[in-house]
This record gives sequence, structure tokens and C-alpha cells, in this order.
Amino acid sequence: MHDSLTIALLQAREAAMTYFRPIVKSHNLTDQQWRIVRILADSPSMDFHDLAFRTCILRPSLTGNIDAHGAGRAGVATKAG
Repeated sequence: MHDSLTIALLQAREAAMTYFRPIVKSHNLTDQQWRIVRILADSPSMDFHDLAFRTCILRPSLTGNIDAHGAGRAGVATKAG
């Protein structure tokens, strides 16, 4: 059976996350939160739009993650404008 590229990529992502998810959860992070932390660890100063793009998280969800955890108040992330 020939699966589409999108399905194959989704299966590969899920296979990788099967390994990483327990590690992420042991630090009380969600998958999205881990992606945010991972990107900011490499590039601590970045535009909010770029952060959304690089984490593959829609901006409203990214805003919710940052607001819900006080990251903006802690100086971890800020939105320009």
C-alpha cells in the first residue's frame, strides 16, 4: 500500500514522539511547551511570528501557552507591538 507523504511524515513524527514524550512529560511539559523551550534554548531572542513558525504552533495557541505559564511576565517571551 502506498501512503501519502503527509501520512508517512505524521507516522515518523509519532514514532519519534513515542520515545521523547515520556521524557517531556517527566518535566511536566506538553509537546507544544517542549517545542517552545527547545527553540528558545537555541535562539533566546526572536520575533513572536518567527517563534510560531519555527515551533509549528499557530499564534493563538502560542499566545495561550505563553500567557498560561507566565512566560511573558518572567521575561522568557514577549510580544512586540
